[in-house]
Amino acid sequence: LQDPPRQSDPPQVKVYTLTRRPPPESLRFRGRSVSFISFSGVGGKQAAEVIRKEKTEVLLDLTTYGDLTGAHILQHLPAPLQAGFLGYPGPKLARFINCSIWDRWILPPELVVESVWRKERVVYTPGASMPSSHSPLFGRSPGCHCTEDEIHLGCKEASHEIRRSMGIPTNVTLFCNFLQTWKIDKTVMKVWMEVMREDVKDSFLALWGQSSDTERNLGREAEKRGIPRERLRFLNRTESNEAFHKRLCACDLFLDTPFYNAGSTTPTVLWAGVPVITIPGNRTASRLASGFMLGNGAMLASLTVARNLEDYRKLMIKIGRRHGPGWHAARRALEFYRDNPQNVYTLFTTQHQAREMEKSMRVMRRLGAAMREGANRFHVIISRRE
Repeated sequence: LQDPPRQSDPPQVKVYTLTRRPPPESLRFRGRSVSFISFSGVGGKQAAEVIRKEKTEVLLDLTTYGDLTGAHILQHLPAPLQAGFLGYPGPKLARFINCSIWDRWILPPELVVESVWRKERVVYTPGASMPSSHSPLFGRSPGCHCTEDEIHLGCKEASHEIRRSMGIPTNVTLFCNFLQTWKIDKTVMKVWMEVMREDVKDSFLALWGQSSDTERNLGREAEKRGIPRERLRFLNRTESNEAFHKRLCACDLFLDTPFYNAGSTTPTVLWAGVPVITIPGNRTASRLASGFMLGNGAMLASLTVARNLEDYRKLMIKIGRRHGPGWHAARRALEFYRDNPQNVYTLFTTQHQAREMEKSMRVMRRLGAAMREGANRFHVIISRRE
């Protein structure tokens, strides 16, 4: 959320970051530097005391049950209001989480089951809740978004070189899915293989090669469905964000997994100029990709968000045909958002999201400790109007 603030709209929230990892060299929130407090090797109770001394009013937890969980700190209630945000796509069901920040696309009000969410208030941001700016990591998007002839030729050659390193011809469709392979279920695997066998025959599928067992099992499933395992390419993780970005630029279409979506991977793929097709499900984990696109880029979502599995199959065919009308339409939509960052809501600027997050925190601060005392019978929807 580090796009600079407008001069007439200065930040009204002081932000600092608590981390158990080595902090980055710099981070900014709406143009201002963010301070870091490291808790490496510090116990939960000690860390909670530090947070209290900072007089923290709203504490956002980005992990909850992740590998760097903050639960051992949050259980000591170091802040009057502790909110879940981004990291865990579901209700926290923990006494130390007062509320969670969502948007109406990832968690529509009709999916808020009272028996599950009764102890945890939902605070709806006016726009999409997932930040989307990747320029600090990758700079201006290369390859798929080049416009100047000399740059375009260089990017095109780099993309061809990446394909050659994978053993993939430069003139065929390259589908990809660089998510953890446990997200791939038999239903979506069947659709992928059917399209590659019957509709987009000159195609390959790039996947994350997590282990030899993964490659063997998925290769066997592909062969059962009439696809030689040689048309699957299992790739190791890249050594840097830039290398991953270049790899993405060599791909034609990212195939999201309906069971458990690509979360932060979705804006990363889109920033590389590669469309993502997805289906919104009935759980937060299966609405992450569609929620991001519907909240930030409705024009793109109209081209890439499917209504059901059959629609997903049709989009895979339509956009997956290299240099076909659907392929070009999806890329033109991405170029529109890249080239028009002045629009109020776009895929690739976070200024509006920073202001809305700030507004959400001010609202949560006013609600304060009331959230602890059974006032969770209602949720909060924050509008764009002041």
